Formats: sequence, C-alpha cells, structure tokens
Amino acid sequence: MKKLISIAALAGALALTGPVAQAQDTGLYVGLKTSLFFSPKAQNNLEIKNFNTLNQKLSTGFGLNAAVGYDWGKYLRTEFEFGYKFQKADSLYLGGQKVVETNGKVRQFTMMSNIYVDVPVAANFEVFAGAGLGISVIGAHNYTVEGQDIKIIKGGNAAFTYQFMAGVSYGLASNLDLVLEYRYTQTVQKSVKNDAGLRIKADFNAHNMGVGIRFKF
Repeated sequence: MKKLISIAALAGALALTGPVAQAQDTGLYVGLKTSLFFSPKAQNNLEIKNFNTLNQKLSTGFGLNAAVGYDWGKYLRTEFEFGYKFQKADSLYLGGQKVVETNGKVRQFTMMSNIYVDVPVAANFEVFAGAGLGISVIGAHNYTVEGQDIKIIKGGNAAFTYQFMAGVSYGLASNLDLVLEYRYTQTVQKSVKNDAGLRIKADFNAHNMGVGIRFKF
C-alpha cells in the first residue's frame, strides 16, 4: 500500500512539474547583443553613374542590437530587432588598387524581423540558425574624400536588408541565456546623392561576431 501511495505521489509531482518546465521554454523574451563586424572591401560597392564602381574599405566596426521576441517551443523562435552600427571609412579602391583615402564614419540603423530554429544539443546548450529581413537606414558622419569637403553620402537612405545568423546559447539560469553568434548582413543596392549631385548606387555588407544575453519572462 505504501508503495502504491509513493508511486501515486511521484506521478502527481511529475504531472505538476512537467508543464512548468515546458512553460519555461516558451513565451516572451528580450535580448541585448554587442558585436564587432568586418566588411570585405570588395563587397562594399559605390557605383557612380557614368563612371565606374569603387570599393570602400571600412575599418572594423562596432554594433549594438536589442530585440523583443517570442519562443514558440518546438524549436521555433521569432523576434523584432533594432540595431545600430558604425565603421570608420578608410579608403576607396578601383580594380583592387587604392585610389584615395577617405574620412568619416558610415552608420546604419536597422529594423529587422528574424526567425530562428533552436536545437538542444546538451544540458543547457542549444545551437541555432536563423534569417531576417528588414530595413537599414544608411547615413554618414563627415564621410568625405581626403582633402575635400564634398560628402560622398549625405542624409539618411533606407535600403532593403537581409541577414543570416548561426550560433550557440547556454542557459545561465531558467530564464537567462548567454548567446554567442555569427551573423552576415547585406544591404541591397540603394541609389543616393552626394554634395556634388552625383548619383551613387551604394551597398554594404558585414560579417558580425557577437555576444549577448536573452532574458525570458
């Protein structure tokens, strides 16, 4: 009789704790991430009308992202993300040869909708992959050619953007994860103007290495 009571008590405990544990894996979350990113000069294009395509070399940049999302369980997670990043403009290249030095910074504000697939691989560990679509507002601060005051890009210019992500997360607590992530971001070519009235088609890309936290409610 005692054994039956013990088994019944154990079954009751499992019935109560099972849904709680599952609930911790679903629901609303917020995330914060910082990153360093790198842009191969061959893929940062400034196509000048009636001239040629120049490649802009940019220095290693810094980025910050904040996201609000929902974990649906069964491997699926979606989120809306705001981001800011900037890089120092280094020099312009034509056909692989350096043409002229550049000054200033290139900045991007991003608004992205992302979807992720999370796969548990060990206790507290998950690997994930994802993709996102959204908008980047490309701007610049004193972005000029060395020795000239004419700004290469002026104002804010909105461009369609896509990205791909992969990484690993580790559960520090039941509602807090540490996240390590690689991300590739690409803006679609956007037509902009400069102070000289030239029509320039610009697109930028970046390889990001980031670390952050994800807090689940």
